[in-house]
Amino acid sequence: MLFLDDDMEPAPSLLEAHVGAHRGRSRIAVLGAVPIPFDTRSPPLLRHIGRKFDNHLQKLARPQHSLS
Repeated sequence: MLFLDDDMEPAPSLLEAHVGAHRGRSRIAVLGAVPIPFDTRSPPLLRHIGRKFDNHLQKLARPQHSLS
């Protein structure tokens, strides 16, 4: 099963890459990162949320991470 947001435009190879990530495995979830863009001109709250979410994405990207 593949979920996309209504404003996402998938790359032509998305389905093939998704199926490939599942091949030969059971009970696996594949997550794609959707970072929150921010820079030094962004409001402080957006920078805070962006940094927290970037840290969360880094944890999810660790090979040993297990979704529960």
